[in-house]
Amino acid sequence: MKKFVMGLLCGAALSMSTVVIASDSIQAILFPSKITFQVKGNQAVLDTSENPVLNYNNKTYIPLRVFAEAMGANVDFVSESEAADHLNHITVSSNEYKLIQYGPDDNITPANAAYTPLGVGLGLPDEYRRNSDQLSIENTNNFVFSVINRTNDNLLVDPSTNLALEVYTAPEGVEDQLVYRYVIPQIPKPIPSRSSYTFTIPWNQTGSNGKKIEPGRYIVKLAKPENINYQVEGDSDTKSVPSYVDMRYGPRSYIVNYK
Repeated sequence: MKKFVMGLLCGAALSMSTVVIASDSIQAILFPSKITFQVKGNQAVLDTSENPVLNYNNKTYIPLRVFAEAMGANVDFVSESEAADHLNHITVSSNEYKLIQYGPDDNITPANAAYTPLGVGLGLPDEYRRNSDQLSIENTNNFVFSVINRTNDNLLVDPSTNLALEVYTAPEGVEDQLVYRYVIPQIPKPIPSRSSYTFTIPWNQTGSNGKKIEPGRYIVKLAKPENINYQVEGDSDTKSVPSYVDMRYGPRSYIVNYK
């Protein structure tokens, strides 16, 4: 993603009434386009109805903010001022996931009849609990994916395991239309014994069609296979555990009211 963002900084422009480069204004041509981003198994479509693509000197200009956010980055904009040398300041920050290890921790309940050796889970932002199942459309929501190892061995998750954060419209409290899907990256290394890995999935409430979702009721869930396969490090035998039990945050979907 960093290469995309660096290339963007060299060639993209902020979309306003005009495109500002070196002079006060220039003339550019509207360039109707359908732009689809494919990043690490995830797809996003740029909403060009509200963010037109421009052509200037045979170069295509895409609005910086929508490009960066579609690539999973954040954009901060500060208007020009005397303190800022009379320049507009634009900061693009990568949101590439960082895998954080917790443990080893002897307080982790060992695998038993109630707890499987390996568990996965999805956590919602603290705002969800504080505000009675509500989240703001205007704020970036940080969902937390976790995988926990309750054994005394290092475990390797099968790299073909398909896990994804999914968001559905749910006006009647049941899944209706899929509006957003984020494929969980592969766990790149063994999970140490009695430890867990977590990483944060930021979402700015832009659907896969490139448009902000509408206020209303949604279902947020961790899409997962029926079973998760894994291996004990140093052992070639493949083991399996059901994915619908021992989820760190409960084996349920979440109903979220977006305001």
